[in-house]
Amino acid sequence: DLGGFDSTDMWGFELSVVKQFYREERITPYISGGYGYIDKDRSVGDDDQNDQATFAFGLLTDITRDSKIAVRTELRWRLDFEDNTENDVIGNIGLQIPFGQPK
Repeated sequence: DLGGFDSTDMWGFELSVVKQFYREERITPYISGGYGYIDKDRSVGDDDQNDQATFAFGLLTDITRDSKIAVRTELRWRLDFEDNTENDVIGNIGLQIPFGQPK
């Protein structure tokens, strides 16, 4: 929900591919790319439904050496393919917690 003069509700989904480098190290860089759909419902102006693409660079930093729980920091660039292509730069910080049995 983007507040301000023009209140906009946004939702979407995306399928991404992630390539990690040096995963055996404590700090692991990665790149990601994806393609999906975004829907914007605006209180002022036209609503939009468009394709979107994203490209990201990030780092996984293991909290402990014996744990695969990691802090995930990422800088993501999103392209929204409406009539005039919009660009967003998004910064994310979170935890990555694996589920299931290790291989």
